[in-house]
Order: sequence, then structure tokens, then C-alpha cells
Amino acid sequence: MMKKIAFLSFSRRERYGSSLLICSFLLLCALPEFLPLLFPPAPLPTDLFVEQKLVHFNLPDSGRQEVDTLFFFDPNEADVPTLILLGIPEKTAETIERYRQKGGKFRKKEDFSKIYSLAEADYLRLEPFIRIAAAPPPSYPDKERVAYQPAKTISTTPIDINSATQEEWQTLRGIGPGFAGRIVKFRDKLGGFSSVAQVGETFGLPDSVFRKIEPQLLHSPVYRFLQVNTATEEELAAHPYLSDRQARTLVLFRNNHGPFAGQEDFARIRAIPDSTLQKLIPYISYETPE
Repeated sequence: MMKKIAFLSFSRRERYGSSLLICSFLLLCALPEFLPLLFPPAPLPTDLFVEQKLVHFNLPDSGRQEVDTLFFFDPNEADVPTLILLGIPEKTAETIERYRQKGGKFRKKEDFSKIYSLAEADYLRLEPFIRIAAAPPPSYPDKERVAYQPAKTISTTPIDINSATQEEWQTLRGIGPGFAGRIVKFRDKLGGFSSVAQVGETFGLPDSVFRKIEPQLLHSPVYRFLQVNTATEEELAAHPYLSDRQARTLVLFRNNHGPFAGQEDFARIRAIPDSTLQKLIPYISYETPE
């Protein structure tokens, strides 16, 4: 047992050699860390470094602009080569070009700083050289010259409701070409106004306007009658007070019962209310064909 333990022990020389070997190994491991401190590398030439850097980033030396090469420019007109000449990166210059092609406008210097990808340093460098031209005033197409029209002369002379022309109607206060045309058209469909109040039934004519002109209107008899015994269905339906259905009923009644002899015959037709009949009476003629 004692022999085996003695076999595993180291002599003094062996222990010394082992310690020296371990120290040498540790020294070799730490040597690369301290070697640059003991032997610093020689500095590279500055011009060589700049040349390599420019080639690496693909930036030609001629493209690098100094401050003293800047010039005044309008961002609304400067093309891509001009923007690059000012020191703006090519991609940013193309972004500005696309913005203008889509209708974008720089109205003040601050608008130029809002371009995406434009560095703040570039804007501050270029801001004193930005000159934005004033926008031209909007142009409008020449309007057609309106011929001089004298002021309307208001007439106080009374007019006949059934013989007055459209121009005569326009001499009344509040009656222009539109109302005058409607009055004449309504009168022609009726066959003449049967009363002054009937003028107030003209479509769209305000009651306030009619009240102003009423004292200047003169009554006269109607000039065309409704021949109920000879008129066709279409002629009857053309009268403003008769509908298509009522005109057809009149023709059927006439065909079945003979010509109309008077107002009593009209009263027998239930399709025509009494209020409508009262309006029709001034226009009805009972003449019969011979």
C-alpha cells in the first residue's frame, strides 16, 4: 500500500518543471493582448484611406460639394442632376422629382424640409439658397360681355288680360320674361282668361306678385270655346281643366246619349266634380254639327 502512494507522488525536480511549463503556457496565451502595446502598428497613409473609402461607398470625389459651391435654386424647377450637384443624395433627388410630377408644390422654404429622406443637415445647409418663385395669379376664362340692358320701365297703364302680348305683361311690376311666358301659355291653353282672378292660377306665379298687378288688369271675354259636341278626345284632354280620363268619359257619354244639350247633361257625369264644372262653364259651347 505504501509503495503505490509513493509511486503517485512527484519529485522536487518534476514539480519545478511542471510549474515552469504552466507559467510558459499562460505567458504565451496573454502575449497577443500585450503585443500591440509593445509594438504599435505604423499608421496608414491618409490619402490611401480616403481613396479606399470613396471606392467602397461608390461616391466619386467630383460629387462631393463644398459650401462655397452652393448656388440659389428653386425646388419647384430644379431637376435631379441639379439637386445632386447641390449635394442632395440621388435617391432623395428622385423623391423630390416624383413629388413634383404628382402635382406637389413647394410654397415656402419650410415645405422643402418635409421631403421624406432629406436630412436635416442638408436642409439647414441649403435653406439660405432656396428661392421659390411667386405663384402666378389664377387665370379665368374671359366672360362673355353682356350687352347693356337699360333698367326695366314699370308701366302703370292697364292691360287686357286676353289680348296683351308677352312684352306688355313684362311691363308690370314683378313680371319678368319667365312669368310673362307662363301667363301667355296658360291663357292660350284655356282659350282666354274668363276672369282677372284666373291669372293668379298661373303656375309658379306668387300671390304677392299677382296682388300687385291685379289693379292693372282689364277683363275681356274668352276668345276660344270648348266644342263639347264635336271635339275629339285629344282636344278635350288638352284643356287645362280636363284630365285624360274625364275627356274619355265625355266622349263615351256623348256617343251613348247623344249631343250635350246644356249644363244639366254635364251634371249627370259623375267623373266631373261640380268645382271643375263651374270652371268649365265659361268655355263650353253646345253647338251641334249640322
